[in-house]
Amino acid sequence: ANARARAETPVAGRELLALALEKSLRANDTVVAAEAAASLSNAYYWTGELRSALRFAGQRLEIAQRGRDAFALRHAHTWLALLATTAGDWERARLMTREAEPAIARLGSPEPLGFLRLVEGLLALRTGDVDLALIRTDEAMRIFLPLGEATVSWYVAVRIWALIAAGRLDEAAAECAAQELRLAGMPDSA
Repeated sequence: ANARARAETPVAGRELLALALEKSLRANDTVVAAEAAASLSNAYYWTGELRSALRFAGQRLEIAQRGRDAFALRHAHTWLALLATTAGDWERARLMTREAEPAIARLGSPEPLGFLRLVEGLLALRTGDVDLALIRTDEAMRIFLPLGEATVSWYVAVRIWALIAAGRLDEAAAECAAQELRLAGMPDSA
């Protein structure tokens, strides 16, 4: 269902994701339930349905905490920070970024920290702290680069936005050109 939501349209997998969430909650399978709630939150966010995205993101956090699942918590706080940033709720966004770091500190993968740094950069950008946005997005890109072009392609837009806000237009243009090359090299299904 998550693959359908990503490969087809965000709406395509929602029915199956909702069914997976319902059944996994009934079975007390917190691993599947947290992932289904996360995928539902993404699918609603991608279509601009912020209230539903927030509802499922909050449910994801609650399920992951109840299940004491470090993997399920990897993006839970950071995603809520992103949603709060999108909604302009700066206080909630800052709270979620502070809560995110301890939740991801024990993970082996660097990607959750990269995502946190990126969201911190976006929050800084949205609140007018361009210098901090540049620092955080640079940190994020240094984390994402070794993970591959596909990972970078998901996140580089925030870095480009920070470069534009800082008046570093040549660097922003270079990042845009690099992104065009990344996208051209990906399969149509991506």
